[in-house]
Amino acid sequence: MEKDGPIAVLIIVILLVATFAFAVAYEPEEGGGNGGGGGTGLTVQGATLASAQSGKAWLITAPAVHANLNDGFSGNDPYILDVRGADDYAKGHVPGAHNIGWRDVCKEENLATLPTNKQIVVYCYSGHTATQVVGALNVLGYDAVTMKWAFNAWTTNTDMAGGYFKASDSHQFPIVTGPNPGVWADGSYDIYKDIAEGCDDPLPPAAGGDLPTGGAEDEDIQGAAEAWFASGKAPAVSAQALFDRLNDTDASNDPYVLSIRSSTQYEIGHIPGAIRSDWSTLFTEENLSKLPDDDTQIVVVCYTGHTASMVTSMLGMNGFNTTALKWAMTSWSDDTTVAPSRYNRGTDAHNYEVFVGSEPGDMEGAEIAGPTDEEIIFDAAYAYLSNGPRYFKAVDLETLLGDADPDNDPFVLSIRGATDYETAHIPGAVRMDWRTLFAMENLVLLPADDTMIVVVCYTGQTASHVTPLLNMLGYNASTLLHGMCSWSPAAVKCFNATTAQQNYPVVSGGEPGTPADGETRDNGCGGDTPVDGGEWTGSSEEWEIIRHACDAYISSIPTMYTTNVALYSNLYDGWTANDPFVLSVRGAAHYEAGHVPTAVNIGVTVLLEPENLALLPTDKQIVVYCYTGHSAANTNAILGVLGYDSLTLKFGMCSWSSNSTVNAAKCFSGGANYPISTGSDPGDWDSAAPAE
Repeated sequence: MEKDGPIAVLIIVILLVATFAFAVAYEPEEGGGNGGGGGTGLTVQGATLASAQSGKAWLITAPAVHANLNDGFSGNDPYILDVRGADDYAKGHVPGAHNIGWRDVCKEENLATLPTNKQIVVYCYSGHTATQVVGALNVLGYDAVTMKWAFNAWTTNTDMAGGYFKASDSHQFPIVTGPNPGVWADGSYDIYKDIAEGCDDPLPPAAGGDLPTGGAEDEDIQGAAEAWFASGKAPAVSAQALFDRLNDTDASNDPYVLSIRSSTQYEIGHIPGAIRSDWSTLFTEENLSKLPDDDTQIVVVCYTGHTASMVTSMLGMNGFNTTALKWAMTSWSDDTTVAPSRYNRGTDAHNYEVFVGSEPGDMEGAEIAGPTDEEIIFDAAYAYLSNGPRYFKAVDLETLLGDADPDNDPFVLSIRGATDYETAHIPGAVRMDWRTLFAMENLVLLPADDTMIVVVCYTGQTASHVTPLLNMLGYNASTLLHGMCSWSPAAVKCFNATTAQQNYPVVSGGEPGTPADGETRDNGCGGDTPVDGGEWTGSSEEWEIIRHACDAYISSIPTMYTTNVALYSNLYDGWTANDPFVLSVRGAAHYEAGHVPTAVNIGVTVLLEPENLALLPTDKQIVVYCYTGHSAANTNAILGVLGYDSLTLKFGMCSWSSNSTVNAAKCFSGGANYPISTGSDPGDWDSAAPAE
């Protein structure tokens, strides 16, 4: 502590000096208005420069605001300002928030209602207009911050908060690397072609010269702010609109693109032609004079749209025609190296209390707005699993495909490897990689009506992981039981009783039992249902939330299975600490006839009931098994999406015991010889032939 003393004193001195300097900069003239809103003795240019160089924080997260409002001490509560439309405010807002439309905040009568002795937290729909307001308020001397990601960070309820950044907002538009603006690949965009290469000035001269009139030399700063918001200028422009203007071969409508990201990030990748400046030094007279002095629009680009929006209003107060790139570089490029900062639905959206009505309301009268992402995903999982796994037998599929009635044909989805598909596949089957199946571009290829989708893999194991997830998204999907192995003897990777089936120890009766060596194993019972934070992005619709959860799971899991040999070795290695929780989802009678030692039995359809979920551990791996692996794979996929660490015992009890009483005689016993197509195209039924 003693070593920290001099450092602490130095920091305090620095802060006092900075505070004094900022206070002097905003010292109002005699008779000045509230919060610096009247005369300040500064020009607009001087006030915007002082604000930009103040170093004060201007962003706050939703969790920080929520924690402040719920800390039991009202003395530190900020003033919450909602700048959305009155109708949206009435649908739901942060408890205690006051509503003023963003274009009206800087009117004198509205500024007079804002506090000068506490922080003002401003939020809107996405963060863009709120940060424009924050930029102006801070120039006027208020202590204002933007709630990052706005109301979309406060609640997941899509009736109250929507229109936030999603995957479809991110494009793959061209970028230029290096310290210079660069041009379009076709050379069409050459407005900056006369800029000297290697120029050290962070903001090279453009079409600028003198500062715009009517703004920068007007000492009525409040009037400049009010005039900017009343101008009707669009607060943001989309990446698509900007790209179209820059590529329409009409140079007369090209905007001046101003990047205010760091020099390092700018050099990694920026919009062709974009000029870079540090926003903290942008408002010097020298740098402002380099901006276009005519009515050329300036499009400001940052990382996510927040900083650009603040700079936009500050430039607007100085008389420039300016707007922000909506979602900033995140919307221009989906390359996370070029645009690393982006809205993440899974981590940035919360489910905090909202107050419904046209009054600010209070926390006591607020309510949780709607289901969380986790609740949405769980409900979809419950709806599927409680009705049991879905399978389709080869004989039934062959009957439908061969009855000369195309109206009842299912959509056959093969998720086998490309080489095996080309060697032989079911006529009409469309192939997709299972790892990328839940990407939007692949899901749109599946039938959108209630047409049955029959998912085909090698043995039915992988397809049984995919099927429940498709059903969670509303598709009518079933697994081809035993996969391609049940369709043709030409199939590969089939269950082989001589090599895959073992005769490992079993326990009979209705209790878990212990291994044959007599050691007692901890079954890991107890624990809470996991909450998966996820790494999901995308739209606010429930379907998109579920899709991203499915995609995140299926695209990232290292493996879905464990083998009989691996499980046996684990349970009998003499070390109990690494033992998994073994979950049998077979029928009670078959469980009592014989089951894997330590296995706990819970039926598939009731697994997600609260009393059963409470039995599943969250601190160890779960190994699920059934008869042949299909039901267990369905269960495993659901558990995986819900955040559990689980695996399937490949081929189920059939791989554990060769005793037909124990394995219920449900093991795979050979394939049929139904028609197949070869080659990389789906083929049709008439041209198909039996496999040799």
